[in-house]
Amino acid sequence: MFDKTYIHIGLPKTGSTAIQNCMEALSRAGELDVVTYPVLGAERGEHAIQSGNGSDIAHLLAPDITPTFCTVHLQAILTELLEACDVSKKILLISSEMFFSASKERFLYFKNLLLKSSRNIEFVMCARPLNEICYSSYHQVVKRHGYSLGYGSDWFSEFVDNLLCSRLQSVDQWGVAGHVLDYKKGQLLSDFLNFIGEDAELAKQFESRLINRSLTQEELSLLLKVNTVFENEPLSMRISDSWIRARPEVISEESLHDTAELYELFGQVHSSLKYSFSNEAVRKAIEIIGFSTEDEGARRIDEQATLFPMSKNNTQFDYLLLIALDEIKKFMSLDATLGAYTGQLDITKEAFDPVHYLLLNRDVLAAGVDPVSHYKEFGVAEKRASAYNLTSIFIGKC
Repeated sequence: MFDKTYIHIGLPKTGSTAIQNCMEALSRAGELDVVTYPVLGAERGEHAIQSGNGSDIAHLLAPDITPTFCTVHLQAILTELLEACDVSKKILLISSEMFFSASKERFLYFKNLLLKSSRNIEFVMCARPLNEICYSSYHQVVKRHGYSLGYGSDWFSEFVDNLLCSRLQSVDQWGVAGHVLDYKKGQLLSDFLNFIGEDAELAKQFESRLINRSLTQEELSLLLKVNTVFENEPLSMRISDSWIRARPEVISEESLHDTAELYELFGQVHSSLKYSFSNEAVRKAIEIIGFSTEDEGARRIDEQATLFPMSKNNTQFDYLLLIALDEIKKFMSLDATLGAYTGQLDITKEAFDPVHYLLLNRDVLAAGVDPVSHYKEFGVAEKRASAYNLTSIFIGKC
């Protein structure tokens, strides 16, 4: 029985990936004295982009990702995670940003399951000013979701609504005590380690580790153009990952956009919410988020100029373009090859193949969930196509 379980939930773009990466490394190396951070599966590289040891659980708690709630599956995943714990430690740490998408009912069910192994459950999140978290999140949707619109009113409205009306409102309803860490570049990991009761000096070994950086203005401009043409999430990910691998040390520029409009919208949405935030940690997070670090003299930049700025370094721009074109070529060749092959095959619901299932159900592929589990829980009931009939290609040649 653990004395306490901390659920690390983000916020988005507050170093969650870096914390998860480092906690996994410390856990595997046996360097944690107080906390157990169970990790499953093969060890990933030190620059791997991760989603936390609680991502599978969090996906099941999110109705938008998993429409039908399977309690048996949740119990199985939680049991597997608990079996990987170091039971000699007093504190259990579970991490995933996706907990923000959990419904109140599903989270309460999960909490009751977890209370069988832990005396107390609390959440911890990091918060940073709105202009920083919004701009960094914008980079993320351009890199990971093929977003092609400019940084301005449309994005501001979408982001503020998602942050206040979905994420923070959801957490506020959990009935769980929480803690907020003020996001500070360069000392986020040491602050986090100190909070959970571990030696903050452990952070020094990770000082040079860079993970999932934001894009430079040139990279952002070029990827927006690619997204406008292709509108394809996997391609955006391939290109941005290639740029980051090629130049992991590059520092991205801050937004040139005057975000007075963003803060005004934040205030309007917050004051118009009929729902009153009751959790002390959530209220503190909102205070930190609502604090602007911008100079009063910030000016609005022409959105079109910000979207497609002229490159000051033609050599560097050409280098980025070549990497992007190489990824486009590989991606188009792969799609063309798959299309030519699968076009000769019939589709069946009588057989199941996990790779075929993902190819036939791109929404499952995009969600990143296990195809076998999804097929058993939802695919059969929804009568989804589950495989290509490989015999049809031979029958056609007879």
